Amino acid sequence: MKKNALLLVFLFFSFCYAQQRICPYEVDGLVGFVNPDTMRITRQPEFQGLVSCSEYCAVVYDSSYRRHIITSSQDFIVENGDCALIGNALYSYTQKTTDGNMEVTIKSALTDEEYHFQKYIEYDFLISPSETYLVCENPYDKAYPRYQYVNKDGNFLNSSLDIRELSPFDDELQVGAAKIRTTRIWKIINADFTFHSDKDFTLLSTFSDGLIFGQSATECGFFDSNGNLVISTLKPLDLQFFKYLPGFVCGRIPCTIENGSYRIRTSFDYTQCSDWAVINTEGRIVKSDITARYLSEFSRDGVSVMENRMGTKSVYSLINTSGEMVTKGVFDMIQPSVNGFCRAKKGGADYLISIEDGSEYKCSDLY
Repeated sequence: MKKNALLLVFLFFSFCYAQQRICPYEVDGLVGFVNPDTMRITRQPEFQGLVSCSEYCAVVYDSSYRRHIITSSQDFIVENGDCALIGNALYSYTQKTTDGNMEVTIKSALTDEEYHFQKYIEYDFLISPSETYLVCENPYDKAYPRYQYVNKDGNFLNSSLDIRELSPFDDELQVGAAKIRTTRIWKIINADFTFHSDKDFTLLSTFSDGLIFGQSATECGFFDSNGNLVISTLKPLDLQFFKYLPGFVCGRIPCTIENGSYRIRTSFDYTQCSDWAVINTEGRIVKSDITARYLSEFSRDGVSVMENRMGTKSVYSLINTSGEMVTKGVFDMIQPSVNGFCRAKKGGADYLISIEDGSEYKCSDLY
């Protein structure tokens, strides 16, 4: 009985360890990881750079530019560099099997969930994946690359080869957006590639918080899944950077207000002014008259990085979804938040900033 109790305790703590969230930090240009719940180091800074990070997984690269998939308990080297994070706890990678074929593996950092299928796609496999359906480039016509949704069993969800571009699938709305090759018209589509809305668009981005930024022949702004205009905006200043436009996160998006109209901007389209604002998904102003050079898209943690000019240099701070300041001062650099913290630099030193109250943790003091 005592042995069984000890075994249960051991399994419980093993499970808790496997469930640890991760948060990147930097020291002298090298990336390591801490547990954001305890602020204890789980992996010393040894990687050259961070590619992406979710709640439980990260993709980093080393000095040889090999990509690693990192969790709180493992470091997996992806030899060919073809990997991606899916949702908060899934990751995928591609490797060669003993018979010489390429196989895609999708695994969970939290459970024994695992999927395998042969890689019959000749380019990068996963592009902005959702948790339900992944976006992949199909191999049928190299001269005209087209895209399809594929499920975790490796099956294409449609037989059409007429998709020129494809946005990530929205798991909650069960819709996506596709550009038809023959007409070059964008449509809101279902998973089986039937049209969810009859409306034609010249441009569509990606669904976020129930809305998608798009442009039709007569309208521009944020549309719902049925193609109805919810928030009217000015047209983007440069369509070259259309795909970099921010979306709604935590029900908020930054914009500028010009003569009473909203303009959504990319980081390539910054402007130092006092006309920045934060609006909600109903198009109502949450906070206006914000002075900034640029406000980034809100993170899932609910903060936006604010850039301002101080003399000839840029300085950075954080605001929350109410448009209120989070940081107590300015920094030389702030990265978007991951699991409640932002990486930052000030006076040559590396910091982690808590998004809750702006508390600063000097990275060289972490242990």
